[in-house]
This record gives sequence, C-alpha cells and structure tokens, in this order.
Amino acid sequence: MATATMVFSEPKVPLLWDVSATLLDVELAYDFSVILTEPEYSTYQFSRFFWYRNRSRISEGYRLRATSIELHSPLLLSVIAPSIAGLAGLLQIFQAVSNWSLTREKLELEVNKLRREEAEHRLKVSTDYSAQIHKLAAARDADYFERKISERLSRSKLQLAHVDVALDDG
Repeated sequence: MATATMVFSEPKVPLLWDVSATLLDVELAYDFSVILTEPEYSTYQFSRFFWYRNRSRISEGYRLRATSIELHSPLLLSVIAPSIAGLAGLLQIFQAVSNWSLTREKLELEVNKLRREEAEHRLKVSTDYSAQIHKLAAARDADYFERKISERLSRSKLQLAHVDVALDDG
C-alpha cells in the first residue's frame, strides 16, 4: 500500500459541485489505472458504464481510502492506495493533464520512488507496473477512456498543485 497526499489550488470558495466532481475524477483515474495494471482485471471490458458514479469498477480491496480531506485554501486530500501499480498509473495520468502547473520532474521522481521502494520491499505487484499507462490503455483499446479522464481533470476548477507519495510499511 501507498499513501498519496494531493494539494489542489482552487477558487477562494469553490462550488461543492467542483469539489465533488474533482474527487470523482481522481477516483475514476485511479480505478482506470488499477484495471489496466492489476492482473485480475485483464478481461475487464471498458464501456459507457465505466463512468457511472455508483458503478463498481474494482473490488473494495483495491479502492482508494480517504485518510484526510481538508477544504481550505488549498484543498488537501490524503488517500491510501492499496494498488501501488494503480497509484503509479494515477500519477502518470496527472502528468498528462497539460494545464496543471505540476512539476513534472517531481511526479516522475514519485513514480520512480514507488518503483524503487517496491523493489526494495519485494512487494507483489503486476508485471505491467513498469509500463507507461498510455501503452497499457492502447493495448486494451481504452485510449478513449484515458483521454476523457485527462480532459475531465483538465477542466476541473481545482487544479492539482503538488503530490507526495509514501510507501506504507504495513
């Protein structure tokens, strides 16, 4: 498992709709990454139902867990990601959102850090872990879903400004 802490810049008083839409889009991006990287989802067929809010895309054991949500300026979201490969994919999707003023080098370091720590701890993750998320999406004919997730995140009123990732010992 890994913990990710995300800091979003936002309007002074964001609309609740914008906050909830951003949280849903982060969840969709993570679910998408888990489906592409975890072996038990290798037969998952992407369809329009992927976007449904109440749709169970991944099992509860892989779902993101919110450890902290603080709405002030800036919005702070901390989550536990049971799938390290899914979290690495999420970070790669974040890198692809062109209008977010993230330090791309910092995100790349976080992805590499996850890979290094995974190797050091000999955690079991999928063999596709080191592949780029967009290559995995193309192989599964899920390019459309990857592109739409990035577009949704890029239209968000809340812009991701910073991410910190830590591998959990337990």
